[in-house]
Amino acid sequence: MLTKNILYTPTGDIFIMKGITPVISLILIIVLVCVLAALSFRFMTDVMDILGTKSKTAMVSEIEKITECVRIEGMNGNKIYLRNCGSTNLTDIYFYLDNKLISFTNETNGFNLTLSPGVGGFSAPISMNNPYGGIRFVNEVSVSTPGGLRVFSASDPSISGSASIYKKERFFVVTSDRLAKWYVIELANGTFGSPIFVEDKSGTGSWGNSMADFDNDGDNDFVGGDIQDGIGKIYIFYSNGIPYEPGVLIGNIDVSVPSVPGKTILPRIMDMATADFDNNGYMDFVVSGNNNIYNVFLNNKNRTFEQKIFSPAGGVTGMGKDAADFNNDGCKDIVADAYNDGRIGWFEGDCHGNFDNSGHIIAVSSAESYGVATGDFNNDGFFDIITNPSNTDNPQILFFKNTDNDFDQPVIVYSDSSLSRVNALDVFDFNMDGKLDMVYVTYNRNSAYWARGLGNGTFEYAGQISSNLGADVLGIATPRPFWR
Repeated sequence: MLTKNILYTPTGDIFIMKGITPVISLILIIVLVCVLAALSFRFMTDVMDILGTKSKTAMVSEIEKITECVRIEGMNGNKIYLRNCGSTNLTDIYFYLDNKLISFTNETNGFNLTLSPGVGGFSAPISMNNPYGGIRFVNEVSVSTPGGLRVFSASDPSISGSASIYKKERFFVVTSDRLAKWYVIELANGTFGSPIFVEDKSGTGSWGNSMADFDNDGDNDFVGGDIQDGIGKIYIFYSNGIPYEPGVLIGNIDVSVPSVPGKTILPRIMDMATADFDNNGYMDFVVSGNNNIYNVFLNNKNRTFEQKIFSPAGGVTGMGKDAADFNNDGCKDIVADAYNDGRIGWFEGDCHGNFDNSGHIIAVSSAESYGVATGDFNNDGFFDIITNPSNTDNPQILFFKNTDNDFDQPVIVYSDSSLSRVNALDVFDFNMDGKLDMVYVTYNRNSAYWARGLGNGTFEYAGQISSNLGADVLGIATPRPFWR
């Protein structure tokens, strides 16, 4: 039976429509579904475009945040040491004490202080006006940029007078001996404490250490090594203060020794040098056995290290070592007594953990140096070198002045009865007076001493730090900040 539908119009006209069959109904439903699907797709596309735009904006914002990165490395005298760990230049940096802006004059760049990216360290010589007057402790030092980037250093720094700001921390000296025993000595309130035993690895030949914050947690860790079954083993000792964690093996090195007529060379883990060699924001180090096989350990930022090797041309042994940016090219270099005959070599870095194998011969003396250290010892803005050539008759410390990226012939800057035939040394500003001091261990007395730096490249005896540090002590290290 045919169904009729009646449609009444406003004028009273009547249209009679035939009924919709099931087939037609199905077709209409399909069309309606397709239309709705199209509309839904368009709606979802618009939503995703909006969300994608917002996500992209957020991602760009986060990337921009990553490119801006500044860190307070340390404070010493009237200097604040900063590091640009981002990828863009940072300008117009402001300093605060307890959230109070302090006025300053940058002696190099005026008020337009600029930190370039990819630089191992930056020293900003700053004259400060004390916002409090007199002497008082502050709880927080912070740095900020106009973009809102804010960095804090809250280790109870203090400000003295109108020109000095200090960061109070727990500092340690680490020593090691021929029998692979490690000790740390704490410096607190200007006084060295008693040696604290860390670990005995039961190996031999531990004549090299280096101390730095290798995992960027704010505590000074250290690396050392020993020889077991003819294999050189390198360990890292992480710290949360005291005690240090047991040493973790991070790599092996070749400790085979060369044959030198008239000399007996024993397998040893020799001195180490630490710096950010590849400019990735984490500290690296270099070590050798009693040979010219230099092992560079590059920090992977996750408590592991990539190991590279370079061998200075013509070298015999690598004894004392240290690192600094001697030519101000932004890359850390290595200096070492690398030839076992008193020739001091300077090996330029390329900011990627590679070094010039030929090197520059700085000076030649009649005796090798077990201790080599770098620092601005005369406060002229250049990294100098000190060494202690082994000499039975007249133990002494030699000073190599850096004059516009070249080194003068050495002069004697320290000689004391506490020095012995063989010594190892490192440097640090122990009394926080803005002048680098020296700490050294004596091979045949197994004791540690320190000498005050006078700011003109010379030193004066300051006293014994500790005795009974083991058997044949020739490993010693002090904290190594980025700016050195």
